[in-house]
Amino acid sequence: MRFFTEADWRRLAEQSECFLPPFSPEAERRLKSLKYLAIVEIAGRDSIAAAIKAAQERLIDAFLPTLAYNGAQYGSLESVEFALDLLAHRVGRERVCDLVIIGSPPFWQALTVRFADLLTERFGFYTPYVACHLYIHAVRVPLAKHLNCKLIISGERESHNGAIKLNQTPFVLDRYAQLTAHFEIELYQPLRKV
Repeated sequence: MRFFTEADWRRLAEQSECFLPPFSPEAERRLKSLKYLAIVEIAGRDSIAAAIKAAQERLIDAFLPTLAYNGAQYGSLESVEFALDLLAHRVGRERVCDLVIIGSPPFWQALTVRFADLLTERFGFYTPYVACHLYIHAVRVPLAKHLNCKLIISGERESHNGAIKLNQTPFVLDRYAQLTAHFEIELYQPLRKV
């Protein structure tokens, strides 16, 4: 079952900011009442593996899956659906909330591309990946604060079969966690050393 279409990807690229989705009053009350709610990033295989590992290591009442749009989406929508089904199968369908879609294309653009030409000119190189991952974490902070959620689960890893990604070096991963900690939210990275 598809929960949104390719046309929806295009609309998301034009969407303005949505840091707090329109929850029904009942859904919002339920989410706020959960002592151990975890926001889960739906951003690839590692995100789901991290959520499954977190379920084994931490006390979590429910998982709130989130998809952050940024105005430059690509990829298979089926992979999102597959990821949600896998998470529900592994941690229990009753513990997985409905997918929430959040984002801010203007914020993403400010972080990732606004100064790209200046940085490239100055340093001879620029990658948007560090800022893009920073965005992925930062855009979830208002939602977490609104729901009194103290835990965001991230699937980032320091090593990818021996390859190092600039946006997932130990220094950078520490800075992502430092950002959310500033707002009294833990960015839990259970796959970091995997």
